[in-house]
Amino acid sequence: GRRRHSPTTAASPRPSSTASWRVVRSSCSWGRASSSPGRRGFGDSPGIIFITMQVVTNFMVTISFASMGFLELLRRVDLQKPLPFSPGTTVFMEVLSKSMLGIFASWLSAAVVAILRPEIWQYALAAIVAAPTLSVIISAATFLLTLMFPDIDDPSQRGLRGLLQMIAIIVLMVPGFALAAGGVALGLPPLAIAIPVAAINVAIAFVVSAFAGNFYASYNPSD
Repeated sequence: GRRRHSPTTAASPRPSSTASWRVVRSSCSWGRASSSPGRRGFGDSPGIIFITMQVVTNFMVTISFASMGFLELLRRVDLQKPLPFSPGTTVFMEVLSKSMLGIFASWLSAAVVAILRPEIWQYALAAIVAAPTLSVIISAATFLLTLMFPDIDDPSQRGLRGLLQMIAIIVLMVPGFALAAGGVALGLPPLAIAIPVAAINVAIAFVVSAFAGNFYASYNPSD
């Protein structure tokens, strides 16, 4: 008889690649739908849909990667404190490093969408400028709350950290989103909106990192 071969299971894609592909696929498919006759308006714009998907992707990728990375960082904090850097500088560098996966996912999806949907290239360029700063804000808020509630074995502390982390991220994003909404209301080009949004996001992330540096300087893993 014939010999049956069991199907091989394909290796699962990396989270950043999967998330980036979802942004590309959603933006392209919704973009075609929004370009059809009779469906016009701000909410149906493929560029706005793409930016929205960028924000969601940034949040999912960065918060998962940063949460794991900062908990690991606290386990080796004694090795980093003797380095000749101020606590604020050390924290900001760690925040940037934990943002890189979200930044890569944003840049990858923006580049692919710019190729597949060239009519929204301005939104893709704006995402390349502003989306990385969202990753930095998410990473900074995650590190601050991780320093404030570092005990992962305490269910109540872990739950409180998760709740406050979500609230902190939303609050820190409000200035950038308010600035973007004002730019859209004035009819400014996407890139003209993205540049000041990126600037204010970086400033917020720097302030949060400096504040987290105080907790980092006094953190003792044996407590």
